[in-house]
Amino acid sequence: PALAVQVLRRCLSLVPWSEPHHRALIQCFADLGQRAAALAQLDSCRRALRAELDVAPGDDTLALSRTIN
Repeated sequence: PALAVQVLRRCLSLVPWSEPHHRALIQCFADLGQRAAALAQLDSCRRALRAELDVAPGDDTLALSRTIN
C-alpha cells in the first residue's frame, strides 16, 4: 500500500481530475488505517473535480466515503 500511495499521488499530479485514482488512494489510506488522510483525499477529490470538470464525485466515490466516515 505504501508504494501504491506514491504511484497514485504521482498519477494525480499529472491528472488531478482522475476520480478512479482518487478512489484508489482513498482506499489505500483506509487500508493503512489512516482515516484522516482518507478523508482529506476525499476532500481533495471533491475540490479537483469541481475545479477541473465542474462536477461532483460519482456514486462509487460517495459509496466509498460512507465506508470511511
